[in-house]
Amino acid sequence: MANQEFEAWEKEIRAPRQSVVFFTRQLATMLDSGVNLIDALECLGLQGDSPDFSLVIQTMVKDLDRGASLSQASARFPKVFPSLYVNMARVAESTGQYSAALARTADWLERDQAIVQRVKGALTYPLLVLVVSMLLTLSVFTLVLPRFMNIFLSLGAELPFLTRVVMLITKIATNPGSWVLLGVLLPVMFYAAREAWSDPATRLRIFTVMLKIPILGPILQFATLARFCAAARLSLATGLDLLGSVALSAQASGSPLIEQNAIEFRQNLAGGL
Repeated sequence: MANQEFEAWEKEIRAPRQSVVFFTRQLATMLDSGVNLIDALECLGLQGDSPDFSLVIQTMVKDLDRGASLSQASARFPKVFPSLYVNMARVAESTGQYSAALARTADWLERDQAIVQRVKGALTYPLLVLVVSMLLTLSVFTLVLPRFMNIFLSLGAELPFLTRVVMLITKIATNPGSWVLLGVLLPVMFYAAREAWSDPATRLRIFTVMLKIPILGPILQFATLARFCAAARLSLATGLDLLGSVALSAQASGSPLIEQNAIEFRQNLAGGL
């Protein structure tokens, strides 16, 4: 039971991307200077600014002491070290060029983080406008329209269909039970969306729909393609074969559509097309 809990901790723990970049670059520098791998990790584990990441490094040191490789030790923390990172460490182990491979990996992590930050920056203003619009609409239905409802009802005349719809929405918005129901449904909807995203086929359909949304679609398309190209550049420069580079780069892109296309590409390439 304790072992299962420990494995769950390994799979769920996270670390700031900037901490991983700093760790990778410092590790490459120390190895290039002739410092032993375990000694370098022990030193970096004491310098970490993130307690969780320091714990990850200390666990990796224990694994290396037991005879594990760097790629095996880092693979235990999938949310800290992406699959491309682990495979770059595996390539470095086979070639013996740790410092060069880790330096390239640090460069890729920085570029990938810059792309993610640009996407967040591009989406900040549209999301802000959307949130403000929703708040203004909600204030109209809860503060303004209830006063007009009393006026309409006092007239006693038959109201148009659209007016009756607006009045119904106003009643729902001003009913406390509606907010209680919303508070119950939101966690359920979040859990259902999370489960749906974990299914590859459903995730592909959702992502395809997201690409058709104005503003969001083009940003996601260019961002995922940029991440794919950056990851492919790293994997090919490190010495990984083409088929492996395409597979790992597709995973690093964050796009289910690119992952699906990569599978078809690898099948065609392996078949000699």
